[in-house]
Amino acid sequence: MRASKIIFLSILFVAEVFNAFAQSPAPDNDQVKLYYRSEYVFGAFLHTRGFGAYARYAQNVTGFSQVVYGFELSNMRHPKQQRISNSFYEDAKGYYYGKLNSLTVTRFNIGWQKVLYGKELDKGVKISYLTQLGPTIGWVAPVYLEIEDRNTQDRSVERYDPEEHGQEDIIGRASFIHGVQNLSLYPGGHAKLAMNFEYSPLDESVKALEVGITLDGYLEEVPIMANTDNYQFWTTFYVSFHFGKKLY
Repeated sequence: MRASKIIFLSILFVAEVFNAFAQSPAPDNDQVKLYYRSEYVFGAFLHTRGFGAYARYAQNVTGFSQVVYGFELSNMRHPKQQRISNSFYEDAKGYYYGKLNSLTVTRFNIGWQKVLYGKELDKGVKISYLTQLGPTIGWVAPVYLEIEDRNTQDRSVERYDPEEHGQEDIIGRASFIHGVQNLSLYPGGHAKLAMNFEYSPLDESVKALEVGITLDGYLEEVPIMANTDNYQFWTTFYVSFHFGKKLY
């Protein structure tokens, strides 16, 4: 919750700062702005449960609005997971005790971006808001651990089971390949609301900072941790940076 509050306050602060910069004088009449029909961008983001990357393609409907198509890939951390290691073993590896599965999310969306303040000068800032909706697919991979039998000292790779594996038996996390071979899918959907601040000095390029909130919902709870609450709905705040190019 503390991280969510920090990012939320950051959103408000950044919005106010860029809003101040957006109040720019009118452009020189000799300066001609070209009309671009579409644009594509790529970006990365940090959110309150991890990080991710995305790609978007936008088509201009008018000079002040766009239809936006997007794809996102992100990891999702449970708020209760904490990394530990077993000091009993010299070759111990870090792992998350109690973590049953890892969650990776893909999102496909369509949305609408509306300009609030136009970028009249080369060094100005265009401020717009973005809304998006679309399906979410949660890719759930079971966690595998390296286990040592205290009696025989034999080591093996086993799927984590809190009923069988105590902390004293766990050497560390095994390769993620074991989990990828046993993926489960959790379908759902998402909605997003964001503020976008474009500041590229060149008309034909795109550089922007974006801050917003995403709500993901699944048909059932996603089992990530043992012995604690898991979630069917996830709310995350994010900050992202993206770059791209505009097309005639």
